[in-house]
Amino acid sequence: MARTSLATAFGIAASLPQNPLDTDRAAALIAADIDRARVEIRDDDIIAVRADFVSTCQGRLLASDSPDVETSIAATTRALVASRTFNGTPVRLTFTSNGTVEFNGGHRTSGQTVIAPVYHPHQWAAGAGAWLRSYFSADIGVVIFQDLPHPFRRGQRAGSLASYGVVDQRTADHAAATAALTAEDSTLAIIRAHSSSPVIPDAATERPAETFEEAGGLAPWFRLGWAEACQSALGAHPEGLRPISGTLHDDILAHVSRAIATVRSGPARVPGEDGWRFVPMGSGARVLIEPATNAVAEDPRATIGLGALVERFSSALWIEGLRADTHVRTDGSGADVRIIVP
Repeated sequence: MARTSLATAFGIAASLPQNPLDTDRAAALIAADIDRARVEIRDDDIIAVRADFVSTCQGRLLASDSPDVETSIAATTRALVASRTFNGTPVRLTFTSNGTVEFNGGHRTSGQTVIAPVYHPHQWAAGAGAWLRSYFSADIGVVIFQDLPHPFRRGQRAGSLASYGVVDQRTADHAAATAALTAEDSTLAIIRAHSSSPVIPDAATERPAETFEEAGGLAPWFRLGWAEACQSALGAHPEGLRPISGTLHDDILAHVSRAIATVRSGPARVPGEDGWRFVPMGSGARVLIEPATNAVAEDPRATIGLGALVERFSSALWIEGLRADTHVRTDGSGADVRIIVP
């Protein structure tokens, strides 16, 4: 007989605080709302808290016409993925300081108010989780969830912005997605698994130091999409190239070899390019561009082709995160390219 599992979710429409609250007072407000709803908290329950509630507790609300909105977006943006304008209004897809990819640095508009993203979400979840465990005398987990716009993690849509006491990220994401299925006005949701133990009983109670990398970071999927677009612009066929390492484990020779393949993928774009060949030296930190045949010296197009190759090779190295110090020989014998790692 197939084994089945069951989880239930109970949504609670808690009121948002009128004034900023520290983590313990915010946790006390959550506990009061749960008690008012007459929900008995048990071991292995996960308390899911909407991100907007946490941001409100942290006082991260801005008037939509405030000049501080742009400053706040800049502060929570690690890098720009893409930007577009819609009816004159700029919309940016960004890497955020919370390790997600969201619009406008994770800021959301509600009426005339802009809600800034949660500040140090993992730290808040740990603090609130420790307080709630003590209050309810139960081994519970805490998840911060959010609905649209969904964040991204490692190329996948994920609902959990942060968690505490939950066995793994996958479980936290499932709990957050389940919480988001409750009524739209639910600020809290109690997730109860009936055939598994999604909570770590002895989770650390101290509030962790938090950096982007410690929170999990991001495999640069969006940067890779940008890299493939640049490769295509250079006339290459990305599907025929060796994929870039998502964990940044490529060595210099792998980067340089892919850059050469990027330049050579597809037909020559400038007359005279075919008269030259790339010769990687040693570990790839130096590349010579030499005549492919003895007839190159007599071909007036060879110099034009060499210049085009050098320029495209520099662009291909830039895609790989490298720079080049190039010396073009005046005697027509080619070029010497030394690779620079920023």
